[in-house]
Amino acid sequence: MRFIGDPNRFAFEIGDYQCPNHSLRHVDIWAGGVRLCIDDNSVYLDQFTNDLADEIKRSYCINDFALYLGRLTPVEMATFVCSTREKNSPNYDIEGDSIYPFYRFLDLGPTTDNLSAFLFREAERSFFVYSFWRDASRKGLAETFQVVELDFNEIISVAKDAMNTLLAMLPGNSGCA
Repeated sequence: MRFIGDPNRFAFEIGDYQCPNHSLRHVDIWAGGVRLCIDDNSVYLDQFTNDLADEIKRSYCINDFALYLGRLTPVEMATFVCSTREKNSPNYDIEGDSIYPFYRFLDLGPTTDNLSAFLFREAERSFFVYSFWRDASRKGLAETFQVVELDFNEIISVAKDAMNTLLAMLPGNSGCA
């Protein structure tokens, strides 16, 4: 196992190959000392690295949604963003359902299916806000938002390093054992 980043802040833990053709690999993601991939930590390298590249690219985008977030706390921001997908909410489908996908972070396929996570950026400071939405018995964290405050450059640097490390491990690349 190899950590990229600090698991007590934000990190990817890259483990062993899980199939003979090296396309499946063990990967965990950590934030604030909590392992986020609690249901599935097997990733298909092609899919995972493509999704991670999209997440990184989107995180640099500027948006016009700040008017909705105003002076909300990070937990209130996440709650608001989730309300844009709730049919009974007055915020349902505002902005043509563009708010939720804009702030969604670590939408990386089956590895993060049990995770609702968002990245809110204020200049160089960012708030990674997450919740597990299944199995309320897991450490009391289910359906309760947790917040990890990070420097924006730190979270993006860790994600880029993890992506580049995993890309080098794709079958046919020089990093593949």
